[in-house]
Amino acid sequence: AGLVSADYQRDLTLLKITGVITSPLIILGDINQVAVGEEVYAVGNPQGLEGTFSQGIVSSIRQIGSDMLFQITAPISPGSSGGPVLNTQGKVIGIAVATFSGGQNLNFAIPASYLVPLLKSVSVQNLIPLAAEATTSSITKKPLPRDMV
Repeated sequence: AGLVSADYQRDLTLLKITGVITSPLIILGDINQVAVGEEVYAVGNPQGLEGTFSQGIVSSIRQIGSDMLFQITAPISPGSSGGPVLNTQGKVIGIAVATFSGGQNLNFAIPASYLVPLLKSVSVQNLIPLAAEATTSSITKKPLPRDMV
């Protein structure tokens, strides 16, 4: 895999994978349609356990400075970071980024619309940004509290 594009502020990268790829299509959901109480699913590799699928809800939509975070109850752990958070239609609405070690079910995802600038910077097959109208150019990242992992 090779690096194609990156957003270092949000720890996001777009990789090019060579060889035969039989991956399913990834569709980004509309973050403006995300609601508190909505059922979500986190996919990741927590503690190295590959392909873990967990269920939860959006507990809150938080604003940290000018950044948005989805607070979710779907369990995530180290190794889940960077994994997709899906809605019930299987569309990616977020990317798992943090868990609050001092609390139970305090997990966070950034909106999938933060991927749009990366996708627009290159010609990409098998990725369809449906949230392209979301503006992210004015958003800046603020540091999270130290006890967030």
